[in-house]
Amino acid sequence: MRVYDDLYGLIDFTDDERKVIQHPYFQRLRRIGQLALAHYVFPGATHSRFSHSLGVAHLAGEAARRLHLPKDEESLLRISALLLDLGHFPLSHSLEGVYNAELSRHRREADLSLESDSLMDSSLIKHLLAGEKDAASHEVLSSYLVKYSSIASEIKKCGVDPRDVAKLIRGNHESIHLNQMIHSDIDVDTMDYLRRDAKATGINYGEFSLPYLLGNLSLEPVDNDKKLLCVNRKALHTAEHFVLAKYFYYLQILFHKKRLIYDYIAQIIARWLLERGLLPDLMKLQQWIRSGDFSRFDDQFFIQRIQDWLREGGEKAPSDVQRRLCSVLLNREIVKEKLDREYLVEYESTLNDLIQFEIVKRRTLEQSKERFERDALDYIKENGFADRNLLAHKEIRAAIAGDHPHFPLVIERSFIYPTDRDTYLKARYQSPELNPLLERETIKVLDLQTRDRNIKNINELPNSMVRWLSGRTVFLVRYYSIDMDG
Repeated sequence: MRVYDDLYGLIDFTDDERKVIQHPYFQRLRRIGQLALAHYVFPGATHSRFSHSLGVAHLAGEAARRLHLPKDEESLLRISALLLDLGHFPLSHSLEGVYNAELSRHRREADLSLESDSLMDSSLIKHLLAGEKDAASHEVLSSYLVKYSSIASEIKKCGVDPRDVAKLIRGNHESIHLNQMIHSDIDVDTMDYLRRDAKATGINYGEFSLPYLLGNLSLEPVDNDKKLLCVNRKALHTAEHFVLAKYFYYLQILFHKKRLIYDYIAQIIARWLLERGLLPDLMKLQQWIRSGDFSRFDDQFFIQRIQDWLREGGEKAPSDVQRRLCSVLLNREIVKEKLDREYLVEYESTLNDLIQFEIVKRRTLEQSKERFERDALDYIKENGFADRNLLAHKEIRAAIAGDHPHFPLVIERSFIYPTDRDTYLKARYQSPELNPLLERETIKVLDLQTRDRNIKNINELPNSMVRWLSGRTVFLVRYYSIDMDG
């Protein structure tokens, strides 16, 4: 099977991979936007998770061949990359928070032994609860689908065990370097979406030298016959460019002030729909996965559910406030920014005591957030914005009170890059001895000029700008307003 991709030209897939791609659950990704509602801001950003998934699989194959991986590892890597986004909710990441809230309720009930027998019979909920906090993410759902849905039989035909695919999608496979290629600060998923989303939006911050970066990846042996994915020292500045491309991408696209508010509005409406049974809850979602109805759980379904709700009468009819907010989302009505500020916070990253560093860092960031929040709320109160803002209505506040107590005041925090102390701490919590295998997310730089082929984290190198950037965090503080009367 040969596909023409707008980034890579002609890319090839095997006949067995074609059968996976043709499965209705994978075809569903054609109807899920890669950037959700970003096309409200960037009209060209209408590309899908389908094209992104094909691109990630292609890059996984390219990286595997350059690194001379065995054929079985290459096959596993390509299928895992292809199916990484299989479990995305409608509007991509936008609705994950809504289903995480439902999962949190189940988790609390499970902790209190209040779960009913029927609930605990749900293999999907048990699968999600077995994961980390806020585990109702697309990757966890993807891992469930590849193991327990009808697509598993197509995966087996590729000579790949669905259980291994599920592990790699979750990032907990026994192979460290395969995990790195899918889940790290320099994985093939990021390599594709940075360039693909930059092209679609017209914002060039996602560009970097992909061929040179791929050509300077290597696998270095470490303890117990494990291997680490590294970047050669001569490509340090290319890796730095990659880090900066991702940072600016988040600020300019994902955290764009207009894109962000429509995303929040979609979450509010989704909660109302879920409460009324117009969106499937987790129990219903499991039934859909078994029956095949999961293939219709896409962006179009979400929009249609809103339109169906607006036609409801009687007790089920939306209130005036709910109807107004649905109109804002469906018709892309104007949402105004009354406050838009950006703050850079620096914290001490040279403390020798790792625990003390973590305490200082958390205190600094929390105090900074509280200060920005107080300043913003004072500004809002002085100008009387809340009094005439639809988004401040109690009915809307009630829909999201647990997540955003001061909504429509939104504070986003963007780390430029984790500090080297963060890297050490993460490993120290898992092992009394510092172990590079436990720090795999951080980009590894291989110095070929030293006799022992020294490996260091990119944020440890004294001459890397990433080290300087790693002690900084950007806070974005926004207040949004919608006129009551339209």
